[in-house]
Amino acid sequence: AMLYYLLVNGSSSLGELAGLLWSDMPEEAARKNLRNALYLFKKVVDEDVILMPSRSVLLLNSRLIRSIDVQRLSSGTEAVMDLYGGDFLADFCCKDAALFSEWAEQMREHLREEYIRCLTSHIVANMKVKKYNQAKLFLNKLILTDEYNEGAYRTLMRIYEAAGEYNKVIDIYHQLKSRLQSELGIAPDKETTGIVERVKSRK
Repeated sequence: AMLYYLLVNGSSSLGELAGLLWSDMPEEAARKNLRNALYLFKKVVDEDVILMPSRSVLLLNSRLIRSIDVQRLSSGTEAVMDLYGGDFLADFCCKDAALFSEWAEQMREHLREEYIRCLTSHIVANMKVKKYNQAKLFLNKLILTDEYNEGAYRTLMRIYEAAGEYNKVIDIYHQLKSRLQSELGIAPDKETTGIVERVKSRK
């Protein structure tokens, strides 16, 4: 947890990090735990990944770690879209560290929103220049992340409709309909239903 926080933020005061990880303890006890954690970390990792330029500051060694996926994702370029492998620290649990868990949840939501924003931007850009195969790639990524985004399903259906792939349109509609009914108890809206009805009339 200590390393994850420093990887994202680059640096931290001892008081800030100790309070984040041991918020239920008195400050001095929390600081002692942090010093012990840092000592054990340095025993396991030979190189100076974490520096301590003063008695009250921890600093990530930028000569050893220049950038991380979290920072690269914020560039928003197409090349970094594959970096998002799911929710931030989804399977990581830090016992009895409520404030760290709150921070991780905030980062998780922020990165998810940033990823969705980047995907949406690339979808719009590719649709404008009629790069439909690339748009489909980003639409499928968006649906995997934002699974109730009916607008993304509709855009994907329209691309396949324009290409004459009517069975694909129907398959996507039924995928959406099944998900909405089973998980939210609602049906697709009229605009979405209108697409599939129009396609069925052409078959």
